[in-house]
Amino acid sequence: MPGGKFLVLTFAVAMTIWLGGLLLVVAYNIVGGRISLRGLLTETLTGQMAAFSRPQMLFVSLAAAATYVGKAIEAIGTTNTFPPVPTELVAAVAGSQAVFIGGKWLSSALSKLRAPGAVK
Repeated sequence: MPGGKFLVLTFAVAMTIWLGGLLLVVAYNIVGGRISLRGLLTETLTGQMAAFSRPQMLFVSLAAAATYVGKAIEAIGTTNTFPPVPTELVAAVAGSQAVFIGGKWLSSALSKLRAPGAVK
């Protein structure tokens, strides 16, 4: 159907403009200091750069969002509905969150073992 391809292209362009605009607004506010990124990739208890848990969670979340947006753009021309979220995508995000939470738990448990009775 030729009209479907035009609709997909129009939707893709509109989404690109919309998401690009949002990206510019967020970037402008980050540069202007209204949005602070302090602590985004650092461990709360130690204040040091997170070795694995936070960066991997951020990367997996962004990759999952980009993957779903791509699938939605592909599906809009054929079904005119949003596609179901793939099980693999949910598993990847859930696994990423589990690694993050496990890292937080381990970090907290280790800090309590190092300094018994200390309140942080």
